[in-house]
Amino acid sequence: MQTQIVAKTNEAFKAAEEIYNRLLNHRHFTSGELRYFVREFEERRNDKEVDELNNSLETTKKINESIETFPHREKSELSRLNDVFGSLIETGNKIIAFEKDGIESRKQTMEDKLLIRIAEVERISSENQVKFQEIDEYFAIKEAEMKKFYDELESNWNLNSLT
Repeated sequence: MQTQIVAKTNEAFKAAEEIYNRLLNHRHFTSGELRYFVREFEERRNDKEVDELNNSLETTKKINESIETFPHREKSELSRLNDVFGSLIETGNKIIAFEKDGIESRKQTMEDKLLIRIAEVERISSENQVKFQEIDEYFAIKEAEMKKFYDELESNWNLNSLT
């Protein structure tokens, strides 16, 4: 009987262990998932690394090609740059000369216009002087005529004798 109890107890422990393993022990599942994740990660990483290595290899080849042709290109590029800078300097000097000529011509034009305006102001001023003088003369004539008129009027009425 004791063997039966031990056998039943062993069965109960095995059942409890199986239940425990199914419900609470996830080692097999997690280790499988981890292996899958690591395998996928390494494959993707290796693909990216291979692509990056290929890109760096192509870039290195292009750099090597350009380094080989650099001494020849250096001389041609340097002479071309000298020509370009020379033409730029020449164009800049032309622009500066053009601006100076423009400034001088504008200055001369402004001076000419100022002289014309001064002459016009003087002409208008002298015309006004003449007109003012004519008006003053006209008033003097009219004043003399009025004085004469009133003198005659006074003498006709003998206003002097009444006083």
